[in-house]
Amino acid sequence: MEEVKKSKEMDMLNGGLAGKLIIFAIPLAFSSILQQLFNSADVAVVGRFAGEQALAAVGSCVALVGIFVNLIVGLSVGPNAALANLIGQNNRGKINSMVHTILTFGAVLGIALLVIGMLVARRILVASGTPETVLDQALLYIRIYFVGIPFMVAYNFGAAIVRSYGDTRRPMCYLIVSGVLNVILNLLLVIGFHLGVAGVAIATVISNVVSTFLIISHLYRRNDEFSFRFDRMRIDTNELKKVLEGLEAALSYPELKVKVNCVPTFQSQQDLLQVAVLAKENPLHVRFIEMMPIGLGKEFTARDEETVKGLLERAYGPMTPTKETLGNGPCHYYTLENFQGRIGFISALSHKFCSQCNRVRLTSTGYLKGCLQFENGADLKALLRGGVSDALLKETIQKTIYEKPAGHNFQEKKNGTEESHIMAQIGG
Repeated sequence: MEEVKKSKEMDMLNGGLAGKLIIFAIPLAFSSILQQLFNSADVAVVGRFAGEQALAAVGSCVALVGIFVNLIVGLSVGPNAALANLIGQNNRGKINSMVHTILTFGAVLGIALLVIGMLVARRILVASGTPETVLDQALLYIRIYFVGIPFMVAYNFGAAIVRSYGDTRRPMCYLIVSGVLNVILNLLLVIGFHLGVAGVAIATVISNVVSTFLIISHLYRRNDEFSFRFDRMRIDTNELKKVLEGLEAALSYPELKVKVNCVPTFQSQQDLLQVAVLAKENPLHVRFIEMMPIGLGKEFTARDEETVKGLLERAYGPMTPTKETLGNGPCHYYTLENFQGRIGFISALSHKFCSQCNRVRLTSTGYLKGCLQFENGADLKALLRGGVSDALLKETIQKTIYEKPAGHNFQEKKNGTEESHIMAQIGG
């Protein structure tokens, strides 16, 4: 067994922090970059050795791969924070239970993401403009890639455990090993076995399996509170409840007005009822927002306000409109008997509210839009980087607001000025 002493942990609680933060952060940042480069290596190899069609197919998957990688890396922050909190409290008796809860939950999450990825892959590729001529190859690549998603989740959750006690170098080294292996396998499977897009996808899956094996093996060899054993895998419901503690903490401050948003699309009726019941059991407001037909929204059959309202009334009784002012936006609210909070609807299509709309949108690229449907607006980032005066900047903003369209026309014939980006690209 590998003896790993507490003295080897990075002590973030005592002494200077500046140097420790640099030592901690550099491998962490490099690890995130390495995971993104796996797909870049696939693109480079097929582009050089498998032809233009294969390059276009793998390139079409870059955005989708980025979504899942960023999602998984982001989700792994939660386990890291939970363990770091226990370490900071010197509550080491609960650490091993938390470790096994994290890895068990990661296994379940990985399988769920695999299933979701398989189901939505075609829709997302079509919505993102993948040419029909390479769609089949792109689907082949991304579906093989998704087989490695459970291992990617397991690696990131395992790495979060290791990082919680200050070791960011070990996960980085494991990624370097799997990254080098990925490139070697890419070349072998594409050049030697002529597998094309399937070859680079298989190489990525194998690399994810190797990085997972390395991180889990390290935890298995430990004989302290961070040790991992397969026969201890279970979800400690007491620890899992901590996922909801952020919401509970917010609700403990009466001055904070908590709202939970839900966009009803393909969720089951039971899922929607479970979201709504949050407003029954807690003093918060649940708002159902109609999906707008922009980007991926065009690919989903959205549920309108009347459909959701009918479902809620069948389950919880009649809904009574309220004239309370709960913010300055377009949401209108209803009360339900025995509900602590309100149920709200933002229904841009079935209950068009353009005449009362008081919103503009500053996108993630610094572009100011008067209406979400249209591309018209002003590039404020370009103006600011060009050294524009405050007066001209103010004038540009005012002009965009004054020229705000009177309303959207999603149901009418398009005229070429409509927004072409997906919501993830618009942001704001």
